Amino acid sequence: MFKDTGWGPDVYVVREFAFGVDVGDHEILLAEEHVEFGWLAFDKAEAILMHQSNRVALGELQLSIRRQDL
Repeated sequence: MFKDTGWGPDVYVVREFAFGVDVGDHEILLAEEHVEFGWLAFDKAEAILMHQSNRVALGELQLSIRRQDL
């Protein structure tokens, strides 16, 4: 199912973690595998995400921010 990953034929779900952080006015430094970042409104960020799991994580973060449940 996942070719060239080394995970083997029995792997059907890959665990994913998402995090949100208030960076304040700190400088953002990207690791070499990243080329850019942006500060986006929720709807714009959701529109550019390719994977459903990322949209779910973003939606959960938005709810936590609205509820001030962080």
